[in-house]
Amino acid sequence: MKKYCYSSLLLAHEDAKSSIHPDDLQKIEHAFPSGWQLKCFEHCGFDGAYNILATNEICFRVKDAVIEEVEAPNFFYGDEVFVVRKNMNGKVLRVFWHYMKHEPYYVIECGGVESGYRYFNKDLERAKV
Repeated sequence: MKKYCYSSLLLAHEDAKSSIHPDDLQKIEHAFPSGWQLKCFEHCGFDGAYNILATNEICFRVKDAVIEEVEAPNFFYGDEVFVVRKNMNGKVLRVFWHYMKHEPYYVIECGGVESGYRYFNKDLERAKV
């Protein structure tokens, strides 16, 4: 069974970079130039002291970051969804955790344009063909 978490790690300070496995630092700096905050990941296990976190596009190892296990989001990176308020299909670009509502929210791309709106589970359905 897959496990999910949210995580935060800001790369503004040099010591934060020591939390990233040395072999993964370059791809982290490319994917998340300033780090991440309350971003949802699949938690794939451990490699020694490092947590293995992943999206559909990147897998990396990190330690000493804020990592909190959460229930599986209804949708994940790359999933095709139907956006109810726009009455159109879209794609999940990013998944975050809303710590006050205790639920995920999503950044969606519709028609090739990234929406600035936060979508919650109630706002989305599986994509309609």
